[in-house]
Amino acid sequence: MRLERAFPSTTQSIVRARRFAAEVLIGIDPDLADAVIVMVSELVTNSVRHAASEFTVSVERDHDSIRVAVSDEGKQRPSLRNPPPTERSGRGLQIVNALSDDWGVIETAGRSGHTVWFVVALDPDDRRSEGGALAEPRAAAHRPDVASGDSPRIARLARSKGASRRRQQSSTGFCVARSG
Repeated sequence: MRLERAFPSTTQSIVRARRFAAEVLIGIDPDLADAVIVMVSELVTNSVRHAASEFTVSVERDHDSIRVAVSDEGKQRPSLRNPPPTERSGRGLQIVNALSDDWGVIETAGRSGHTVWFVVALDPDDRRSEGGALAEPRAAAHRPDVASGDSPRIARLARSKGASRRRQQSSTGFCVARSG
């Protein structure tokens, strides 16, 4: 399933884009859905703040993953920053980097603009059954990470990405840099 919607460059569009993405995420693990919605919020906020142009959100969900792309006509290429603690913004792509399985920026050929995209893998329990129906989300009691108070998504990422990512201390406490 792939849905795409254009939004005007207004602060109200940030909420609308989150709701749009949430529509596609019905039936998956709530923690994973929350992580995707946070990332959508960060990317569309960047579009509103920096591009000052209409932006498009594309959400594609298949058997194995969710792919989100946010496109705008901004002239400045988004980059992963590490702002000092006194700076109130600049951590959006750090969040995307920490919560996604992969992400990147694609320049728009022939004109200004770019697309920032990310992918998150669906857990086996979040995948469609053979009949095409969505699997029921796992109960919180069956997820040991919930009992410890940690986000299951963050804990799962820390376990599965440990070999390919290294943690760096930052003002946000969760800056993650990809290793070469």
